[in-house]
Parts: sequence; structure tokens; C-alpha cells
Amino acid sequence: MDEFGESAQGVAPGFVYADDRYENLDYSRSTAASADIKVLRAGLDRDFLYVSFEFVEGWSASRSQSNSIAIEVDFDHPVEFNRGDRVFAFNMRSEFNRNENWQDAKDNGGFFPFDDKNDDVGGADPLASDFPDDNLDGYDDGLNEEEGELFGRVMADGRFEIAVARNLSGSGNTDIVRVKVWTLQNREFDSSFANEFNFHDTNSSGNIPLLDSYPGADMDDWIQVPELSPNDIDLELTQTADVSDPKIGELVTFTVDLAHILGNAEAQAVVVESLLAEGLAFVSANPEQGVYDPATNRWTLPSVASGQTRRLEIVAMVDAALPCVPVEHTVKLLQLDNAEDVIDANNESILAVEIAAHDGSIRFVGDLSGAPIGTVNPGEDLFVQVDDLDLDMDPLVAETVDVKVQVVDFDEVEFTLTETGPNTAQFTGSVATEVNDSANRFDDVLQLRIGDTAVAEYVDALADDCSTNVLRQDELTFDGPAIVLTKAVDKSEAGPGELLTYKVVYRNIGLSAAKDLLVQERIPLFTVYEPQSMRVGFSEDEYASALQLTDEDDGVEGSINGADVGAVLDGDFVRIAISDVAADDGASGSGPDSGSVFFQVKVAE
Repeated sequence: MDEFGESAQGVAPGFVYADDRYENLDYSRSTAASADIKVLRAGLDRDFLYVSFEFVEGWSASRSQSNSIAIEVDFDHPVEFNRGDRVFAFNMRSEFNRNENWQDAKDNGGFFPFDDKNDDVGGADPLASDFPDDNLDGYDDGLNEEEGELFGRVMADGRFEIAVARNLSGSGNTDIVRVKVWTLQNREFDSSFANEFNFHDTNSSGNIPLLDSYPGADMDDWIQVPELSPNDIDLELTQTADVSDPKIGELVTFTVDLAHILGNAEAQAVVVESLLAEGLAFVSANPEQGVYDPATNRWTLPSVASGQTRRLEIVAMVDAALPCVPVEHTVKLLQLDNAEDVIDANNESILAVEIAAHDGSIRFVGDLSGAPIGTVNPGEDLFVQVDDLDLDMDPLVAETVDVKVQVVDFDEVEFTLTETGPNTAQFTGSVATEVNDSANRFDDVLQLRIGDTAVAEYVDALADDCSTNVLRQDELTFDGPAIVLTKAVDKSEAGPGELLTYKVVYRNIGLSAAKDLLVQERIPLFTVYEPQSMRVGFSEDEYASALQLTDEDDGVEGSINGADVGAVLDGDFVRIAISDVAADDGASGSGPDSGSVFFQVKVAE
């Protein structure tokens, strides 16, 4: 009420309250008239309730530091008889809201949200359990104080603004709100609320612009609804994007809503312009009603009735934009034939999406085609691949990227990868390796030792979160072959003139393939080699099924597991050569990582 205690401010017509808690904004204190409220504005958008109030003496950062303020909201009015649904006591104990920045109340002094569970605020139920003391103000329960739910700021013109998350306020989808504001005064909720700021509202109710039913208000866009003539309307443009941070080459869909939110007259011959900033290329348009002309970028609707919302979807591709730079889609109301749009502030909507970078990657590969790597043998070329769309700066030119491969605390090589083709964004290259116990750094050959780990790395200039100069790495351990030999004979006892069959099984238990394996076996004492008895086969083969070899050194004689094999009898020795033995396949007793060698001898008579 005003300073004379006679007229209620902003109270719905026909409502009469039994006490002064609601109408008297300073809880009956009659001082500090110089701080009267001049303007109270409230608005609901899709996520927050916004409250802005202006004082005869502007609110300042220093006042924010030393005073507490609260707002009370009523979302079910006039369905429920009683006054409030929730109140938010805003405790500002640090200098607050510099440069008009929204700040989270939780981190700047804190706040207390209270809930009227039994709906008795302003009522006459003497048995109600009220928080924190019985019959104090009718609020029964304290809610949790969470981050991201209540924000505040001080504006340069002295307005103080609060934004309350809908989930905290409990407003759901309600688009009607009644708001009152006061400071905590004649009762302290907590000892931290020691400083109080008292004020009256001395304006008459007719002098207070109260906007309590306006959906879609932005934090920085407070709009007072004017008086409407029969042909006055308000069309509002809003938009959203399905991707807030699309990457180059990706699609983003802008959903534009044109809403007829004020006035009863029908809007006719409505024209809306859609403008994509450089970096966004038009792909398609899908108007819910009317026609979209991509040549003029205009959406034309024959009519929009009061209360209706019409939708347009614009699909664009991110094209030639710079990563980590926002690009905008702008929609404007250009034409309205039969009526006057009375609020200009919502006739344009600008939505920016920030172009995200791509995450680059580096990995060891089997060859320049980028084939997945299995094993790399020491001494063979080592292939590296980088994938990074952000490095594909010119779609007509094969570009390059510098990488480094190092054996930690041993050797290091830097070399250049070349793009596999224009506009592929895939870069490959190789470096020679050799097994060596000493390293010659930067000699274009990577010296390594069996068991060493090689690390490939390059610097990703921009990551998908727009962080810069991110080190990307891959590593590979060089494990040499490890051949295990076992030998068996087919008899435990043999007399003179009897044949003995020996089987030597070889298996590679290392992680690298073995090259040029030579199995050599001496003819046992007191035996004579049985001519033409040398054979080779799989590890599970028996002598009879194995591949027969000759006794002469006549080169390759057959193939086992894809390897070339040959044999020779050299004096007292049987020698069998196998060109390749695969790395350990993890299966015991069979497979390309193993094989067998056979020969026979006769016991001397």
C-alpha cells in the first residue's frame, strides 16, 4: 500500500486481505520513503521468471552488498484463495552484479527459497505450521539452494533484476504470475540477514506499469504492454536451433516461431525475412503455413489469427565458417498489411550458433592407405595417419601436417604427412626404423630397441570444445619375435636297424613376426640319417601328412602357413629354412604362429 495505508498496489480486483503482509511492502515500517518502488515488471519465458523493479533512488552495487531483498510469487491466482506460492529471500553479502552481469545468487551471498505447502499464506488458519516459526508468514518448507536457479544483477539505471528458474518457482507451464517485492525486515530468517533495507511504494496503483502475463521476455528485454486499439496487435518472432555448436560441414536447423500474442485483429499479408550470415549456406525451408521463397529469403503468410503461432524451419549447412566463431540467423517482420504492430522490440530475432572445431586424431597404421595396424617389425617403415577436418583449409589442394615420432628417452624423428587427396582431411606418411642400441637423433631414421615404445604426436590447433593447441598422441610398443622349440621322438626304446622319427615344433610367442627362421638339428650319435626323410608341416601334423622335402640345397620347396620353406642335409646336420613365422595369435598349438619339422634316423647296427 502507499504511505497512507489506503490503496493496494497491483492486487487483483475484488481481492481483500485480512492483514497487511501482502499489501504493505515493508512489513508496516513507515521509513525510507525515498526508496519507493517506481516500476515493477515481471515476465515468464520458457526457462525463467524475470522480475525487474526500479527505485526512486537507484539500487547500487554497494546496496547489494549490504542488504537483503525478497520476491513473492503467486502462480495459481485466482484459482486459490490465499496469497503466495513461493518466496525467495535473496541474501547479497558480496559486492554484486558489476557491469550489469547476471550472477548466481548461490555464489554471491546465497538465498533461501520457501514454499507454501499448505496454501495458507495470508490466510487465517491459526494451526498452520509455518516456516521457520508458527504463524510467521505462512511458508512451511525451505527448499534446497542450488546453483543455476536464482540470478541477480544491478543495472546502470538503478533497476534491480532477479531471474528465478521455473523448476525452482514451481510455475511449470503457467504463463500468469503475480509478483510482490519486499526486504526482510521485522523478522530475520537467519542471523546472516542482519542488514535490512526498508522501503514503501508511494505510487498510486495506476502509476505502476505492471506486466504480469507476458510470455517470452528476455533478460535484457523488458516490454511494457501498451493500451490497444481494435486494430492493434503484436506479432512476436522467436527461434531456436537444434545444434548450438555445429561443425563445418554439418547441418543446423533453425526453428522460427511467429506468434500473434496481443490483440484480437487478424494479421494479414505477413512477410518475414530470413537472413543467414556468412558461413551458413541455405539448404531447405519447411514452412508450416504460407510460402518460403529462397530467392528472396522471405516467408509469406496470408493470415495469422489472434493466439496462433506459425512455424518455419530453415536448414543450413556450416560452410566456410571459422571454427569457434559465432554466426547468426536473423529473422525480421517486414510487412503487415491490415493492422499496426505495437511492440517493435520482438519483431526481430537474432540467434547465433558457435561453429565448433573438429577433434583431430593421430594413429599408427599399416600403410599409406590407412589400413588398420596389426604389428610392425623393427626395421620396417613405420606409418602414421592424422585425421583433422580443421586442417583441410583449401578443398582444392592436398595439404600437409607436421608430426613427431619419438622413442622416449632414446630417439626422435620429425617429418611431414601429406593429405591423401584434396578435401580428404586425412594425412599419411612414414618413417624408416632400425634396430640399434644407440640413437642418432633427427637423422630421418627412428632407432629403436626391442621392447621400446614409440609415441606419435601432433598439435591440434583447435579442439571441438574450442580449446587451443591440444596435444594428440598414439603409441606402439615394438616387441620382437620369441621362438620356442620343443622336440619329441616316436619311440622310447629302439634296437639296431630300427627307425626313429623326430618332430621339432616351433612357435612364435612374441608380438612381432619372425623372419628367416632356420631350424637346425644334429643327427644323434649312433644313428644314421634316413635319406629323403625331411618333412615340414603344421604344428598338429603327424609325419605321414607332412610335406616331404629333399636333402639338397635347391631353394624353396614348398609353403606352410604362407611361408616359403626349404631343406638341406649338411654333414651331420639337418637344416630347414622358413621365411616367415607370424606373431603370436593367442591360440595355443595351432595357427600361423607355429609349425613342425620332421626327420628320421636309423639306429646303427
